[in-house]
Amino acid sequence: GHWDFAKGHVEAAESEEQTARRELEEEPTIRRVQVLPGFRYEYVYEFGGKGGRATRSKRVTFMLARTDEQDVRISHEHKGARWVPYSAAMKLVTFENARHMQQAAEEFLRANHGLVSGKFRAE
Repeated sequence: GHWDFAKGHVEAAESEEQTARRELEEEPTIRRVQVLPGFRYEYVYEFGGKGGRATRSKRVTFMLARTDEQDVRISHEHKGARWVPYSAAMKLVTFENARHMQQAAEEFLRANHGLVSGKFRAE
């Protein structure tokens, strides 16, 4: 019942970028990706437990990437995926920390328009 961005655990000997690429391929089956340099956003959140008491914490790191893929096939772990404009995504995502990350990404993209105005090239 929550909308959020693709994320997952780093596997042995993986870089953050390798993890991001693997998670994009596993969860929404996005294979053609161009990672944009210069943006990295990290936060820690707590979860689990009863009565509002967290039992575990998780650190997540986000990067920005481009793709020319339109169709995605979600894994068994998820119930849906969709492409939406920034304003709709700000209303759609469930968690405040995801909105903060998304706002930082939007500000970065506005300040670095040249990163996305050029020709797409999958890496």
